[in-house]
Amino acid sequence: MAQPVDGVSETLEATPSAETLSGHGGADRPELHELVPGDNIGRYEIVGVLGAGGMGRVYRARDPDLNRDLAIKVLRQAPGSGSGGLAHRLLREAQAMARLKHANLATVYDVGAVRGEVFIAFEFIDGATLGAWMREPGRTNDERLKALIAAGRGLEAAHSAGVIHRDFKPDNVLVAKDGEVKVVDFGLARGIEASGATGDEPGVKPPSQDALAIDLTMTGSLLGTPAYMAPEQHRGVASDARADQFGFAVSAWEALYGERPFRGKTLEIIAAAIIGGELQPPPDGAGVAPPIEAALRRALSVDPEQRFPDMDALLTALSPPAAPAALPPPTASPQRRWLIATAGGAVLVAGGVLLLVLSAGGKPDAGKADRLEVPERSPPPPPPDPPRPPTGAVADGDLDTSSIRATIRTKVGDVKACYESAVLADDSIDAGRVSIKFVIDGDGTVKSTDIVGDTFQGQRGIARCVAGKTFQWIFPPPAGGGTVEVTYPFEFGRARAP
Repeated sequence: MAQPVDGVSETLEATPSAETLSGHGGADRPELHELVPGDNIGRYEIVGVLGAGGMGRVYRARDPDLNRDLAIKVLRQAPGSGSGGLAHRLLREAQAMARLKHANLATVYDVGAVRGEVFIAFEFIDGATLGAWMREPGRTNDERLKALIAAGRGLEAAHSAGVIHRDFKPDNVLVAKDGEVKVVDFGLARGIEASGATGDEPGVKPPSQDALAIDLTMTGSLLGTPAYMAPEQHRGVASDARADQFGFAVSAWEALYGERPFRGKTLEIIAAAIIGGELQPPPDGAGVAPPIEAALRRALSVDPEQRFPDMDALLTALSPPAAPAALPPPTASPQRRWLIATAGGAVLVAGGVLLLVLSAGGKPDAGKADRLEVPERSPPPPPPDPPRPPTGAVADGDLDTSSIRATIRTKVGDVKACYESAVLADDSIDAGRVSIKFVIDGDGTVKSTDIVGDTFQGQRGIARCVAGKTFQWIFPPPAGGGTVEVTYPFEFGRARAP
């Protein structure tokens, strides 16, 4: 049997797919015709095995005509499987990827069939999966976040082209040895028009013309990887690009915290945790900035409407703020340069006249010197205006925020779980207070939540949990339509036995 190369295959099945957990892909699945180095599939010569999974095998191959390496996925063909079969999934992947041209997406070269087995040929990425790459010793969270954002840009490009991935996870992202990040494996992709999220819109092609339009969801089975699937995917209802956002956020949480946000040993437990929004508290000492955690919590919302409107908004929230560009040195305009030159010439002429007068023995008129008037100094500029809150926000005391505070009081129950779960884990935790500063945009969305007071002193991530949950809230638009800041103290306590 051909041995895997490049250390990629060991991670390809680290997370079982829903097909595996739901009983598909078992002993009754047909065996693939195994290819060994030197074999050919079409004009491509097989070099070695890159990986194998429930849907087929991926080989490294060589294109002798174009003198380049490439990867070939050969799909396990199920006889009589009809339009919902695995062959259609590969055609779906080929069509999805062929639509996309982006630096963070693998490029499709070819698709075909040999001996009844369908294959897709695409760009060979010499590297490892993101799942393996992020576990390498010495990786920093900054490096992981940078790679994740690059993969997110690939997803964003796919969404812009009308394609939803539906199975985003670390093992469907490859990191090349030169650092390039590529999203791959669009085998479960669907056109946004066919996802059911937008209804019957003009321009949707019938299934016979476009494999992306065929619904692959079958009774009794799931398509995707349960740990990374959005709640709406687990429930089997219509999903849109925000399902990819959820899978991306699960992957990012796993990369930055070293564990997944939803846990379970069976499909049922995982699905229940995701559908119920039972997000695990992050481990202490992970070094993840509160704004990053808050953004991921929002992207992991059970309700898609509470997530970010699109991938670009999520990636913007995850990206470090850009350093302000240095101002170029001032340059004189042509008119100013002419004035400077004229003034310089006048000084030289005056100096020459003065030199001639002195050399001729002349003296300045003392009387005239006595009558020289010193010009009055210009009055000092007025003092600058007092500093205002950043980003144009109106401070709490400058505006009536009673309606916002009233809304917060109605939502206090949403954050009680942060305290209650911590107490269950550590009975020594007493009552306390977490003060959160909200920055709320003119449309009522929360721009940021900052922890400005924490009597728990970071215990069990209570304050981080509160900041993350409150970041997802929606408020009535502030009076005046501008951005406002409101600081609110959340009190937590419990009745103790006498």
